[in-house]
Amino acid sequence: MATYDDLEGPSPVQRTTKTRLQQMVYSSFSDFRKENLLYDTKLVVGEEEFRAHKVLLAACSKYFFSHFKNSGNDVNSVSVVDLTKFREITPEGIRVALDFMYEGKLPEPGDDNLQKKFRATKEFLRIPLYTDYCDVVSEDVLRDLREFVQYSLQSFRSQKVFFDITIKTKGKKFRAHRTLLAACSRYFRSMFTLNFKEGKEHEINLADVPAQVSIRALKDLIELIYTGEIDINVDNFEELLTASFFLQMEFPQDLCAKFIAANIDLENCADVLRLAEGYGMEEVIKAAYYFMQENYDELSQTDHYKRLPDDLAGLLGFLPRKQLAGIAYRQSNYQSALGSPDVVLYEDKKWKYYLDSRFTSLPKEIADTATFEVAVLDNIIYVIGGFRFQDKRRDFLPTNEVHCYDCVFRAWNECSPMINERDLFRTVVVGGEIYAIGGRGAINNYQSTVERFNPLTFTWKLTEPLPLGASDHAAAECFGHIFVSGDSSCWVDGMPRTLFYHPDTRQWDKLDDFPIVPCRRSGMVGLGDKLYIIGLETVACYDVRTGQCSSLANLPSPQTSSFYFTSDCILRNDIVCATNKGDCYSYDTEKDAWREMESFPEMQICTRGVMVFTFWMETDEDYFTAAQLAEA
Repeated sequence: MATYDDLEGPSPVQRTTKTRLQQMVYSSFSDFRKENLLYDTKLVVGEEEFRAHKVLLAACSKYFFSHFKNSGNDVNSVSVVDLTKFREITPEGIRVALDFMYEGKLPEPGDDNLQKKFRATKEFLRIPLYTDYCDVVSEDVLRDLREFVQYSLQSFRSQKVFFDITIKTKGKKFRAHRTLLAACSRYFRSMFTLNFKEGKEHEINLADVPAQVSIRALKDLIELIYTGEIDINVDNFEELLTASFFLQMEFPQDLCAKFIAANIDLENCADVLRLAEGYGMEEVIKAAYYFMQENYDELSQTDHYKRLPDDLAGLLGFLPRKQLAGIAYRQSNYQSALGSPDVVLYEDKKWKYYLDSRFTSLPKEIADTATFEVAVLDNIIYVIGGFRFQDKRRDFLPTNEVHCYDCVFRAWNECSPMINERDLFRTVVVGGEIYAIGGRGAINNYQSTVERFNPLTFTWKLTEPLPLGASDHAAAECFGHIFVSGDSSCWVDGMPRTLFYHPDTRQWDKLDDFPIVPCRRSGMVGLGDKLYIIGLETVACYDVRTGQCSSLANLPSPQTSSFYFTSDCILRNDIVCATNKGDCYSYDTEKDAWREMESFPEMQICTRGVMVFTFWMETDEDYFTAAQLAEA
């Protein structure tokens, strides 16, 4: 196995962790201001007073930083800063300056008098941020403001300035900033804002810390809220989880949950389920059940199976199993020569196809459509978008139509259409929603728009667009992130790139120096915390948590470079894909080896490719195998 040099800088998960922390801390300061909580400073301008928080003032203003540092750190009283004597300072200017520090707001365009006062106030207070922006604050400027505040707090900790709280527990002391603890922990927020005696003290003794909460975990969580960095691994995840639940810190709870869900195996699945049920972690409970359902045959032969509760062990054998299936792109007005269902299933482990009488034929709209996308959400199969040939012409016509197959009621239905017509786009399922990304439209060959489908409201909504248009790119979900990648032919500017997105941060970021950039009809698949990139000749594995890269097995043959992927083409540890000729292969991620499967049927007259996917199906025998069908 060849190993790439690790990518420079933090990994996507590390970058997202910092961004989410910055957004959470910055929005908390705004909330504290609105709710009049935890203020420790009064700014006086004439007869008007403005309440504020010392650490935010010091983070955003060099004047306030020098003033507070030189005046000492009296944590027992509210600091009063009288600015009345300075002619540059006006109440209006201070009010707008505080709006900028807390919320990124600036004076309304056209109010020249207020903008002039704001400029004078910023220059006097020496606010080093964006003195040229006086009419609009863009998302990029707001992002830089959040980063600046967080890095300033980290610097205050390094310089040991403005500390206003000391925490004592288990013979150790931790010095910190009260507002930052309250921003990241509901435990501390309640302590400091409600009528507790600790809220009025500046040295508190946490005598109620459970024995399971280690000093190491507390130090790691404090390090996290200042730096946005934390190393979660098999040795510390449980104590970090215990500490984050005690301190009511939802952010590290979510990080631990994703780590646990990505590392479930046959040996630990029973313990993971008990741990998740004890803490009420629905995401991990769901992942553990799915893992045990999908791997029931192997699990039932191990000693770990005996550790499961009797009622669960007895139930697992009757639950639906994960099923591999495929839908072919068909030529216009093509009818099935065999008169059989249009969804083809594959026998588990034998990798041979069969036909199931429970599937009805595809709606004519799908049968006449090519390059559609398939996504599975809540065990409903969605067939989305694609193109049709226009009547009497060979020009393509992208569509925004969506059809779904309900695996319970066994019927096709028409769904709410997408907002935009799309062809050569990609779908990804993350956070309980389907994202439709980029693609080719009726007019624009490279769309940048992104929309997401909410199954509860049954609606599509536009969300944060790509930085620029993309078409026929690769996309995948991995560790709660969306990754979009493609070579020069996939982007409107002709430059290869890889982007990533997290629903909580709501921003696209570029991942430089990606090991392999997928070309058209190559792809990416996420499994746990690993992103598998199928290139022209080889498979690469990228760990989205650590940034480590490695080169794996070569593709089985030169003809397999035109693979068709969906966002869910994984069966246990196998990545399954099909070529545009209907040849099917599976890649075993544990053995690093390819296996050839039985080719998709009827491909001699169906030349546009196959979309393979997985869903959950009841375990009865109401189907015809390929051999039985041949005999008939």
